[in-house]
Amino acid sequence: MNNRERLLEVRRFFERYTDEANPKTLEDLLEYLSTIGDTSKLAKKSVKDDIQALNNSGFEVQDELEKNGLAKKYWHSARLFEIHELRMMVDAIVAAKFISEDVTEEIVEKLQMLTSIPEAKTLQSIIKTPKKKHGHIPYHIDRIQRAIHERKAISFQYTDVVGFDVTKRTFPLRRDGERYVVNPIDLHWNHEQYYLIGIDESIGEVRNYRVDRIVNSEIVEDGTIRPKHHLPDDYYQKSFNMYNGSDEQIVLSVDERVLPVIFDKLGEDVSVSEHGERFLIRFDAAVSDGFIYWLLSLGSQVEVVEPLTLRDHMKATIEKMATTYENTSIHSSIE
Repeated sequence: MNNRERLLEVRRFFERYTDEANPKTLEDLLEYLSTIGDTSKLAKKSVKDDIQALNNSGFEVQDELEKNGLAKKYWHSARLFEIHELRMMVDAIVAAKFISEDVTEEIVEKLQMLTSIPEAKTLQSIIKTPKKKHGHIPYHIDRIQRAIHERKAISFQYTDVVGFDVTKRTFPLRRDGERYVVNPIDLHWNHEQYYLIGIDESIGEVRNYRVDRIVNSEIVEDGTIRPKHHLPDDYYQKSFNMYNGSDEQIVLSVDERVLPVIFDKLGEDVSVSEHGERFLIRFDAAVSDGFIYWLLSLGSQVEVVEPLTLRDHMKATIEKMATTYENTSIHSSIE
Protein backbone atom coordinates (compact mmCIF):
# COMPACT_ATOMS: atom_id res chain seq x y z
CA MET A 1 0.00 0.00 0.00
CA ASN A 2 1.71 3.17 -1.21
CA ASN A 3 1.15 6.67 0.20
CA ARG A 4 -1.64 7.56 -2.26
CA GLU A 5 -3.53 4.34 -1.58
CA ARG A 6 -3.13 4.85 2.17
CA LEU A 7 -4.49 8.40 1.98
CA LEU A 8 -7.59 7.15 0.14
CA GLU A 9 -8.10 4.44 2.76
CA VAL A 10 -7.72 6.96 5.60
CA ARG A 11 -10.40 9.09 3.98
CA ARG A 12 -12.68 6.05 3.51
CA PHE A 13 -12.18 5.11 7.18
CA PHE A 14 -13.31 8.51 8.42
CA GLU A 15 -16.23 8.65 5.93
CA ARG A 16 -17.68 5.25 6.73
CA TYR A 17 -16.74 4.53 10.34
CA THR A 18 -16.73 7.85 12.19
CA ASP A 19 -19.09 10.65 13.09
CA GLU A 20 -19.47 12.99 16.06
CA ALA A 21 -21.08 10.26 18.15
CA ASN A 22 -18.56 7.62 17.03
CA PRO A 23 -15.03 9.11 17.09
CA LYS A 24 -12.00 6.84 16.61
CA THR A 25 -8.39 6.82 17.86
CA LEU A 26 -5.24 6.55 15.77
CA GLU A 27 -4.94 2.98 17.04
CA ASP A 28 -8.38 2.23 15.54
CA LEU A 29 -7.24 3.72 12.24
CA LEU A 30 -3.98 1.73 12.24
CA GLU A 31 -5.92 -1.46 12.97
CA TYR A 32 -8.21 -0.73 10.00
CA LEU A 33 -5.25 -0.08 7.71
CA SER A 34 -3.59 -3.33 8.83
CA THR A 35 -6.55 -5.27 7.38
CA ILE A 36 -5.77 -3.78 3.97
CA GLY A 37 -1.97 -3.86 3.77
CA ASP A 38 1.30 -4.11 5.65
CA THR A 39 1.50 -1.41 8.34
CA SER A 40 4.43 -2.81 10.33
CA LYS A 41 6.62 0.14 9.31
CA LEU A 42 3.87 2.74 9.38
CA ALA A 43 4.48 5.48 11.95
CA LYS A 44 1.73 7.43 13.68
CA LYS A 45 3.29 10.62 12.36
CA SER A 46 2.60 9.48 8.79
CA VAL A 47 -1.04 8.89 9.65
CA LYS A 48 -1.27 12.29 11.34
CA ASP A 49 0.21 13.82 8.18
CA ASP A 50 -2.52 12.06 6.17
CA ILE A 51 -5.19 13.57 8.43
CA GLN A 52 -3.64 17.01 8.00
CA ALA A 53 -3.56 16.53 4.22
CA LEU A 54 -7.26 15.67 4.23
CA ASN A 55 -8.07 18.76 6.26
CA ASN A 56 -6.00 20.91 3.90
CA SER A 57 -7.98 19.52 0.94
CA GLY A 58 -11.32 20.49 2.53
CA PHE A 59 -12.19 17.07 3.96
CA GLU A 60 -12.76 17.98 7.60
CA VAL A 61 -11.45 15.67 10.33
CA GLN A 62 -12.01 17.04 13.81
CA ASP A 63 -10.31 15.91 16.97
CA GLU A 64 -11.00 16.30 20.64
CA LEU A 65 -8.56 17.62 23.24
CA GLU A 66 -6.59 15.01 25.13
CA LYS A 67 -7.80 14.63 28.70
CA ASN A 68 -7.02 12.39 31.65
CA GLY A 69 -4.40 10.57 29.62
CA LEU A 70 -6.96 9.13 27.19
CA ALA A 71 -6.04 8.79 23.55
CA LYS A 72 -7.14 11.59 21.26
CA LYS A 73 -10.12 10.73 19.08
CA TYR A 74 -10.96 11.86 15.56
CA TRP A 75 -14.06 11.99 13.38
CA HIS A 76 -15.23 13.28 10.00
CA SER A 77 -17.51 16.32 10.18
CA ALA A 78 -19.22 18.67 7.71
CA ARG A 79 -20.84 16.02 5.54
CA LEU A 80 -22.79 16.93 2.41
CA PHE A 81 -26.08 16.11 4.20
CA GLU A 82 -27.00 16.21 7.87
CA ILE A 83 -28.49 12.99 9.23
CA HIS A 84 -31.96 14.57 9.61
CA GLU A 85 -31.84 15.64 5.95
CA LEU A 86 -31.01 12.09 4.87
CA ARG A 87 -33.82 10.78 7.07
CA MET A 88 -36.33 13.06 5.35
CA MET A 89 -35.13 11.85 1.93
CA VAL A 90 -35.37 8.21 2.99
CA ASP A 91 -38.91 8.74 4.30
CA ALA A 92 -39.92 10.50 1.08
CA ILE A 93 -38.57 7.63 -1.05
CA VAL A 94 -40.24 4.98 1.11
CA ALA A 95 -43.56 6.87 1.15
CA ALA A 96 -43.67 7.32 -2.65
CA LYS A 97 -46.04 4.71 -4.06
CA PHE A 98 -44.72 5.01 -7.60
CA ILE A 99 -41.22 3.83 -6.57
CA SER A 100 -41.20 0.01 -6.58
CA GLU A 101 -39.78 -2.05 -3.72
CA ASP A 102 -36.56 -2.95 -5.55
CA VAL A 103 -35.83 0.63 -6.63
CA THR A 104 -36.69 1.91 -3.13
CA GLU A 105 -34.15 -0.46 -1.63
CA GLU A 106 -31.46 0.62 -4.12
CA ILE A 107 -32.00 4.35 -3.49
CA VAL A 108 -32.07 3.98 0.31
CA GLU A 109 -28.80 2.02 0.20
CA LYS A 110 -27.20 4.84 -1.84
CA LEU A 111 -28.42 7.45 0.65
CA GLN A 112 -26.99 5.37 3.51
CA MET A 113 -23.60 5.57 1.77
CA LEU A 114 -23.62 9.33 2.34
CA THR A 115 -23.10 8.96 6.07
CA SER A 116 -21.21 6.76 8.49
CA ILE A 117 -22.12 3.11 8.97
CA PRO A 118 -23.32 3.71 12.57
CA GLU A 119 -25.61 6.56 11.47
CA ALA A 120 -26.72 4.66 8.35
CA LYS A 121 -28.22 2.01 10.63
CA THR A 122 -30.61 4.64 11.98
CA LEU A 123 -31.93 5.44 8.48
CA GLN A 124 -34.65 2.82 8.61
CA SER A 125 -38.00 4.38 7.79
CA ILE A 126 -41.02 3.46 9.92
CA ILE A 127 -43.34 4.40 7.04
CA LYS A 128 -45.13 1.45 5.45
CA THR A 129 -46.40 2.08 1.93
CA PRO A 130 -47.92 -0.56 -0.39
CA LYS A 131 -45.63 -0.83 -3.42
CA LYS A 132 -45.15 -2.97 -6.48
CA LYS A 133 -42.19 -5.35 -6.18
CA HIS A 134 -40.75 -4.22 -9.50
CA GLY A 135 -41.42 -1.21 -11.71
CA HIS A 136 -40.31 0.80 -14.70
CA ILE A 137 -41.54 4.26 -13.66
CA PRO A 138 -38.03 5.71 -12.99
CA TYR A 139 -37.03 4.76 -16.54
CA HIS A 140 -40.16 6.43 -17.98
CA ILE A 141 -39.35 9.56 -15.95
CA ASP A 142 -35.78 9.59 -17.28
CA ARG A 143 -36.95 9.27 -20.91
CA ILE A 144 -39.57 11.99 -20.48
CA GLN A 145 -37.06 14.39 -18.94
CA ARG A 146 -34.56 13.73 -21.73
CA ALA A 147 -37.27 14.18 -24.37
CA ILE A 148 -38.24 17.55 -22.84
CA HIS A 149 -34.61 18.69 -22.75
CA GLU A 150 -33.86 17.49 -26.31
CA ARG A 151 -37.24 18.71 -27.65
CA LYS A 152 -38.23 15.31 -28.95
CA ALA A 153 -41.52 13.46 -28.81
CA ILE A 154 -42.13 10.51 -26.49
CA SER A 155 -43.96 7.39 -27.67
CA PHE A 156 -45.74 4.90 -25.39
CA GLN A 157 -48.72 2.65 -24.82
CA TYR A 158 -51.24 3.63 -22.16
CA THR A 159 -53.17 1.47 -19.72
CA ASP A 160 -56.95 1.91 -19.47
CA VAL A 161 -58.95 2.16 -16.23
CA VAL A 162 -61.82 -0.07 -17.40
CA GLY A 163 -61.92 -3.66 -18.59
CA PHE A 164 -60.08 -5.19 -15.61
CA ASP A 165 -59.18 -8.87 -16.08
CA VAL A 166 -59.72 -10.54 -12.70
CA THR A 167 -57.68 -13.61 -13.65
CA LYS A 168 -54.64 -11.72 -14.97
CA ARG A 169 -55.19 -8.81 -12.56
CA THR A 170 -54.43 -6.36 -15.35
CA PHE A 171 -56.15 -3.57 -17.25
CA PRO A 172 -56.10 -3.55 -21.08
CA LEU A 173 -54.22 -1.01 -23.17
CA ARG A 174 -56.13 1.95 -24.54
CA ARG A 175 -56.64 2.31 -28.30
CA ASP A 176 -56.10 -1.48 -28.62
CA GLY A 177 -52.41 -0.97 -27.86
CA GLU A 178 -51.84 1.76 -30.46
CA ARG A 179 -48.89 3.92 -29.45
CA TYR A 180 -49.38 7.50 -28.29
CA VAL A 181 -46.97 10.09 -29.66
CA VAL A 182 -46.75 13.10 -27.34
CA ASN A 183 -44.72 16.30 -27.44
CA PRO A 184 -43.85 16.57 -23.71
CA ILE A 185 -44.21 19.94 -21.99
CA ASP A 186 -43.77 19.16 -18.32
CA LEU A 187 -43.42 16.41 -15.74
CA HIS A 188 -45.58 17.16 -12.71
CA TRP A 189 -45.97 15.63 -9.24
CA ASN A 190 -49.54 15.57 -7.89
CA HIS A 191 -51.19 13.45 -5.17
CA GLU A 192 -48.29 10.99 -4.91
CA GLN A 193 -48.14 10.43 -8.68
CA TYR A 194 -46.08 11.71 -11.58
CA TYR A 195 -47.94 13.11 -14.58
CA LEU A 196 -46.70 13.76 -18.09
CA ILE A 197 -48.29 16.90 -19.55
CA GLY A 198 -47.91 17.15 -23.29
CA ILE A 199 -49.55 17.61 -26.67
CA ASP A 200 -51.06 14.44 -28.15
CA GLU A 201 -49.85 14.77 -31.73
CA SER A 202 -52.80 12.78 -33.09
CA ILE A 203 -55.29 15.45 -31.95
CA GLY A 204 -53.09 18.48 -31.31
CA GLU A 205 -54.39 19.03 -27.76
CA VAL A 206 -52.79 19.20 -24.32
CA ARG A 207 -53.39 16.05 -22.28
CA ASN A 208 -52.29 14.72 -18.88
CA TYR A 209 -50.99 11.15 -18.52
CA ARG A 210 -50.25 9.28 -15.30
CA VAL A 211 -46.72 7.96 -15.62
CA ASP A 212 -47.52 4.75 -13.71
CA ARG A 213 -49.99 3.85 -16.49
CA ILE A 214 -47.41 4.35 -19.25
CA VAL A 215 -46.04 1.17 -20.86
CA ASN A 216 -43.09 0.64 -23.24
CA SER A 217 -41.99 4.28 -23.48
CA GLU A 218 -39.49 5.37 -26.13
CA ILE A 219 -38.00 8.67 -27.26
CA VAL A 220 -39.02 9.32 -30.86
CA GLU A 221 -35.82 9.54 -32.92
CA ASP A 222 -37.25 10.93 -36.17
CA GLY A 223 -34.88 13.88 -36.53
CA THR A 224 -37.68 16.38 -35.82
CA ILE A 225 -37.14 19.10 -33.21
CA ARG A 226 -40.49 19.75 -31.56
CA PRO A 227 -41.63 23.31 -30.82
CA LYS A 228 -41.29 24.33 -27.19
CA HIS A 229 -44.62 24.97 -25.47
CA HIS A 230 -45.45 26.64 -22.16
CA LEU A 231 -48.43 25.95 -19.93
CA PRO A 232 -50.55 28.85 -18.64
CA ASP A 233 -49.47 30.03 -15.20
CA ASP A 234 -52.75 28.84 -13.65
CA TYR A 235 -52.83 25.46 -15.42
CA TYR A 236 -52.20 23.36 -12.33
CA GLN A 237 -54.44 25.47 -10.09
CA LYS A 238 -57.36 24.97 -12.47
CA SER A 239 -56.69 21.27 -12.96
CA PHE A 240 -58.20 19.09 -10.24
CA ASN A 241 -56.52 15.73 -9.68
CA MET A 242 -54.89 16.23 -13.10
CA TYR A 243 -58.11 15.62 -15.06
CA ASN A 244 -58.59 17.54 -18.30
CA GLY A 245 -61.76 19.64 -18.60
CA SER A 246 -63.31 22.84 -19.93
CA ASP A 247 -62.69 26.11 -18.05
CA GLU A 248 -65.69 27.52 -16.16
CA GLN A 249 -66.29 30.35 -13.68
CA ILE A 250 -67.22 28.66 -10.41
CA VAL A 251 -69.10 30.01 -7.41
CA LEU A 252 -69.28 27.87 -4.27
CA SER A 253 -71.13 28.44 -1.01
CA VAL A 254 -69.00 26.93 1.75
CA ASP A 255 -69.08 26.38 5.48
CA GLU A 256 -66.41 28.24 7.46
CA ARG A 257 -64.92 24.94 8.67
CA VAL A 258 -63.92 23.99 5.12
CA LEU A 259 -62.12 27.27 4.34
CA PRO A 260 -58.64 25.84 5.22
CA VAL A 261 -59.22 23.05 2.69
CA ILE A 262 -60.31 25.60 0.07
CA PHE A 263 -57.23 27.74 0.70
CA ASP A 264 -54.93 24.70 0.52
CA LYS A 265 -56.34 23.82 -2.89
CA LEU A 266 -57.00 27.21 -4.46
CA GLY A 267 -54.53 29.46 -2.67
CA GLU A 268 -55.13 32.07 0.01
CA ASP A 269 -55.68 34.84 -2.55
CA VAL A 270 -58.85 33.20 -3.94
CA SER A 271 -61.93 35.49 -3.96
CA VAL A 272 -63.90 35.15 -0.69
CA SER A 273 -66.97 37.07 0.50
CA GLU A 274 -69.38 36.60 3.40
CA HIS A 275 -72.90 35.41 2.60
CA GLY A 276 -75.00 35.02 5.73
CA GLU A 277 -73.48 32.26 7.85
CA ARG A 278 -71.49 30.91 4.92
CA PHE A 279 -68.89 32.20 2.46
CA LEU A 280 -68.93 32.55 -1.32
CA ILE A 281 -65.80 31.40 -3.16
CA ARG A 282 -65.25 32.54 -6.77
CA PHE A 283 -62.59 31.08 -9.06
CA ASP A 284 -61.95 29.55 -12.49
CA ALA A 285 -61.50 25.80 -12.82
CA ALA A 286 -61.40 23.04 -15.41
CA VAL A 287 -64.69 21.19 -14.82
CA SER A 288 -63.90 17.49 -14.98
CA ASP A 289 -64.54 14.23 -13.15
CA GLY A 290 -61.58 15.11 -10.91
CA PHE A 291 -63.18 18.42 -9.94
CA ILE A 292 -66.52 16.76 -9.23
CA TYR A 293 -64.87 14.06 -7.09
CA TRP A 294 -63.16 16.80 -5.09
CA LEU A 295 -66.46 18.64 -4.52
CA LEU A 296 -68.18 15.41 -3.46
CA SER A 297 -65.39 14.68 -0.97
CA LEU A 298 -66.31 17.90 0.88
CA GLY A 299 -69.89 16.76 1.43
CA SER A 300 -72.59 19.19 2.54
CA GLN A 301 -70.03 21.76 3.62
CA VAL A 302 -69.81 22.87 -0.02
CA GLU A 303 -72.65 23.79 -2.37
CA VAL A 304 -72.27 24.65 -6.06
CA VAL A 305 -74.04 27.94 -6.83
CA GLU A 306 -72.78 28.52 -10.38
CA PRO A 307 -72.71 27.48 -13.14
CA LEU A 308 -76.19 25.96 -13.14
CA THR A 309 -75.08 23.15 -15.46
CA LEU A 310 -72.54 22.01 -12.85
CA ARG A 311 -75.09 22.42 -10.04
CA ASP A 312 -77.57 20.23 -11.93
CA HIS A 313 -74.87 17.66 -12.63
CA MET A 314 -73.89 17.54 -8.94
CA LYS A 315 -77.55 17.12 -7.95
CA ALA A 316 -78.02 14.26 -10.43
CA THR A 317 -74.81 12.56 -9.23
CA ILE A 318 -75.81 12.79 -5.57
CA GLU A 319 -79.32 11.47 -6.32
CA LYS A 320 -77.80 8.55 -8.21
CA MET A 321 -75.55 7.80 -5.24
CA ALA A 322 -78.53 7.94 -2.88
CA THR A 323 -80.48 5.57 -5.13
CA THR A 324 -77.60 3.10 -5.02
CA TYR A 325 -77.86 2.90 -1.25
CA GLU A 326 -81.67 2.86 -1.23
CA ASN A 327 -81.73 -0.30 -3.34
CA THR A 328 -81.68 -3.72 -1.71
CA SER A 329 -78.25 -4.45 -0.29
CA ILE A 330 -76.12 -7.02 -2.12
CA HIS A 331 -74.66 -8.07 1.25
CA SER A 332 -76.85 -11.17 1.47
CA SER A 333 -75.79 -12.36 -1.98
CA ILE A 334 -72.07 -12.31 -1.19
CA GLU A 335 -72.19 -14.12 2.12
